[in-house]
Amino acid sequence: MSRQSSDGEVSTPVETGVEDIEARTDDGPGAPAGAGDEVAVARGDVAAPGSEAGSDAAGAGDDAAAVEESAGAADESGTSDEGSAASAEEGAGAAEEGAGAAEEGAGAAEEGAGAAPTEEAAAPTEEAAAPTEEAAAPTEVASGGDGTMTEGGGWGAEEDAALREGLNRPPLLASEALMEDLAPMEPARDAARLWCAAIGLVFIALGALLIAGLRQGGGASGFIGVMLGGLTLVLALTRITYRQRAAAMLGIGVMATVLGLVGSGPAMGIEAGGKGWGVARAVAAAALPAALAFRGRYRAYAGARWLLGAAFATALPFTLFVILRLTTQDIGLGEASAMIVVLAMTAGLLGFMGAETTSAGAYLALAVNLALAGDLAFDGLAALDPVDAITVAPVLAAAVAFAATSALTSIGLFQILAWRLAPAARRINLHPPPKPAGKSHPSGSDWLT
Repeated sequence: MSRQSSDGEVSTPVETGVEDIEARTDDGPGAPAGAGDEVAVARGDVAAPGSEAGSDAAGAGDDAAAVEESAGAADESGTSDEGSAASAEEGAGAAEEGAGAAEEGAGAAEEGAGAAPTEEAAAPTEEAAAPTEEAAAPTEVASGGDGTMTEGGGWGAEEDAALREGLNRPPLLASEALMEDLAPMEPARDAARLWCAAIGLVFIALGALLIAGLRQGGGASGFIGVMLGGLTLVLALTRITYRQRAAAMLGIGVMATVLGLVGSGPAMGIEAGGKGWGVARAVAAAALPAALAFRGRYRAYAGARWLLGAAFATALPFTLFVILRLTTQDIGLGEASAMIVVLAMTAGLLGFMGAETTSAGAYLALAVNLALAGDLAFDGLAALDPVDAITVAPVLAAAVAFAATSALTSIGLFQILAWRLAPAARRINLHPPPKPAGKSHPSGSDWLT
């Protein structure tokens, strides 16, 4: 049985069946859209999720391939045998059934492939919700207000409030930094504690020498030295206000100086040359270094220069005494130390320079203190007739005690002045107007023009 097409060609039933099979499996005109793709997916791609539909689709694809091979064999055997044609028609029918089964398997594979990712995608959503609950736990645990580290790694409410306050604090302006540099409120706060610790140890050591009999003065003076040294150490170790520490330093320094001038306490021996000149030396060693240090820290404050002038006035008696010692013809240790004192006090005149410089006030204060203590030591050594260890030790101990007492007194006085005058020193104009230029007198060349 043959068919005649519109162009006059005659086709056998076998050829017609083969064409129908190819049309159905290769997305021909008579097949549904995408059937070939579905068959290909059913063979290997969709079978990956492991569904039974994918296995059926793969079997249907194998049946279709077998039918195509049988159709090709029938075509090669020739069209002369009608029995072969009938077999081809049966094969074509089987191929149609296989193609239908392939389409059903492809649809089932699509349903299985669509359902599997949905279940897998739902699992990460549940897992992702778990870290959110765990992350919320430290926030609840870290809400303790006892000021200690909580289990979640956070701090208490007080520390959090302090942290927020620090973050919300406005930034430090350049004008504020300049004001703190020109007129600090509490200068040398930490340095004063270090000085107290060092001077306290010196007092204790000097008192221990008196108690042990290595210095002349008796055990009572030694106990006074140990007591004053202990009080000075307390000032270094305890947390008290700036004004309280300054007043205590000034009080202990004055007490040790007065006791030393009357021949008692850890500073005994500083009255060398007479009590009158000893008092003049002690006043100069306390007032002048304090004024120089104040001038160096408050260089823009006009009152600092007035205080420096007053300090030079109080040191004037001792300065005249030192100058009179230089009028002698002999030059010895006493005269050499007197020249050092005059040089140190002359260098202190640099404090009257302008506000643009500190005049090295802190270093000049230390230089004056050491110069006056050295003058006491050299003047005492010059008066010794037999120079030996027994006679030299008390002179050196007195010089060390004088340096310690005058340093403690001058630092306390400096901080008292800073506490009292710092508010007034801060009332300054950070941007003063420029000074008007002076009138220039015409020169001879100007008259010629």
